[in-house]
Amino acid sequence: MWLTLDGSRTLRINERELFTKAAIKLIQRTLPNCDTISEDLSEYVPASFTQVDPTPCDEPTGITWFDQWDADQRIWLLDQICDALLVDSTQPPHRSAMLEAAIEAVFAVIHAEVNVNDNVFHNQRTTFTGWQQLLLNALQDQSSDTTESFPLEKLESFIVDEAISFTSINAHLQAMIVGPSCYEQAEQFRDGSQSRLEKFLLSKGLPPDYLTQIPPLPSQESTLNSMIHLRSLLS
Repeated sequence: MWLTLDGSRTLRINERELFTKAAIKLIQRTLPNCDTISEDLSEYVPASFTQVDPTPCDEPTGITWFDQWDADQRIWLLDQICDALLVDSTQPPHRSAMLEAAIEAVFAVIHAEVNVNDNVFHNQRTTFTGWQQLLLNALQDQSSDTTESFPLEKLESFIVDEAISFTSINAHLQAMIVGPSCYEQAEQFRDGSQSRLEKFLLSKGLPPDYLTQIPPLPSQESTLNSMIHLRSLLS
């Protein structure tokens, strides 16, 4: 489970479909660069993880706190967040900048996908395809959790009438799931007074090691275990 703005929970059906598709796409870009993955391990890697992606391998997501790690470490991070967001029996993980940045990296993939095509839809546009429809479905998941369900048809009409961009919908979904980003603010205090950093972390309800946690350097066995686990979660 993950501590979201509306409590500890896992992703709902349509949120899960959107997040899973983006996570697989990010794995496709990361996996070829893993030092510990060899041809001997190919049988453990789902075909969907190794399909050709037009995005260059290891293309940065733009989320520095995710991109800075080695590919094997990024696979480990993706395993951690997918487990937390998709498995009900998993307890919310210890708050850390590295995990929050990994979730942001997945949403950065979605942002890039919806930004490739028409981003703002006008009154004459009444049908949605691909990533746009996935975003609408996920947004409908969140609206259905309120006291009054917001039918998908009405939601689609509202998006069209108001010419709302799908990148803004993506940002809203990210905020509702992972909450406001704190690590960039916290990092501003790192070069200053330690007491100011501690005060900031305390004010946000963050642990003292929020900024200092780093992913381990995985062994071949560890990366293999991550891949097997991701296969069970995402395939």
